Amino acid sequence: MTGQRILKLATYGMEIVECGGALAKNVRAGGTSHAAVLLARDPSKPYVRSASEVLGVQTRFLDFASGTVTPDVPSKTTLVRVIREIRPDIVICQDPEHSFEDLDPDRRQAMILYLEALALAARDFALEEMPGLAPHPIPTVYYMTPSRPNCLVNVADVWELKERAMAQLR
Repeated sequence: MTGQRILKLATYGMEIVECGGALAKNVRAGGTSHAAVLLARDPSKPYVRSASEVLGVQTRFLDFASGTVTPDVPSKTTLVRVIREIRPDIVICQDPEHSFEDLDPDRRQAMILYLEALALAARDFALEEMPGLAPHPIPTVYYMTPSRPNCLVNVADVWELKERAMAQLR
């Protein structure tokens, strides 16, 4: 893995640690790893931020409200702005199949929102609201823990970092 610009779209924040090995490996290889967290509750934010720091992940909280996630235009605009600002080579997000089997209503809506925003980020969507932020296509999207994986990342060399990051979560 050579250094890339990776964006992890995280619904709650713990997903940063779940993908922490890949994100930390990217940082070690000279890349930058970012995370955008949709729904972290205020009491959880310091723990998510601490875990992110252990892994070298630059994290921002989008402060969506629990139970209200929807793929509406304002929500898409928020995520498209993040994508265009970071300009990732790779995006990692929840597996769409898993999000629909899950009984978490925010996770299903978040997955639709993520996919819509990824598509719109490459188009002329909301350009007037984002001066200086050109469209940005995402060449590679990976789904975390898919039912039928087609890519595995050996994280043995950063396992200790992943464990230290996990210990930060409460």
